[in-house]
Amino acid sequence: RTFVTNCSNTQVYVHDVDKFYMTNNVIVGGEYGIVSRRNKRQRLYHNTVFVNGSTAFSGKAKAGVILQGERLFGNTSPSTIYFAGNLVYTVGAPSLIVYDIDVSNFRLVSNYNNLFNPGGIVVQLRQDTTQQADEAEIIKKEYTKIKDWNTAGSLGTDTSTSLDASSIASHPVFIKILSGIGSSDTSIIDLHLLQNSPVLEKVPSWFFTSDSKYIPSDFNVEDIS
Repeated sequence: RTFVTNCSNTQVYVHDVDKFYMTNNVIVGGEYGIVSRRNKRQRLYHNTVFVNGSTAFSGKAKAGVILQGERLFGNTSPSTIYFAGNLVYTVGAPSLIVYDIDVSNFRLVSNYNNLFNPGGIVVQLRQDTTQQADEAEIIKKEYTKIKDWNTAGSLGTDTSTSLDASSIASHPVFIKILSGIGSSDTSIIDLHLLQNSPVLEKVPSWFFTSDSKYIPSDFNVEDIS
């Protein structure tokens, strides 16, 4: 379990590795929360990410979480990305950015998350190919509602279940105000939810079992807390 706060650019950036396992972490501040690019066997469970741009180099948030699957030329079966039980709260930026090639080829398992960006984009779908003059990645579609994102595709492990079918987009109601983390009066991070938090009421229970739909065989379920 790690607490990462107030880097001015990206809090966590990992690329081109095998077994990127990230569980039970708290990520706060900067322009980006978690950026995972071209990694093999990505498993992200029970992470809390808050990005509002208050400590960002550019003065604004750019994304909560970016997940891009491995890109192995000639490999017809890259590994599946697992993203479940996470809370991503952004202000003025997409909570989650994923890639069309991973979604269309059923390489993403995303569910039981809370993806919250008040009045903004919840999920952004991008294309790998950078054909624009400024080398920017191409945005294929943006979703401001979870129910619309549900229609983009299905889980890589179960085509009868939509992406984030049991996820929500709701204010988590933290006891501590995350934007104040790092100041002298908020040195202790408390991310417990209030009893009336909509997260406790709306997200269906998700039990950490050996069910391969959400937990692949290479991951130890006991690492999730």
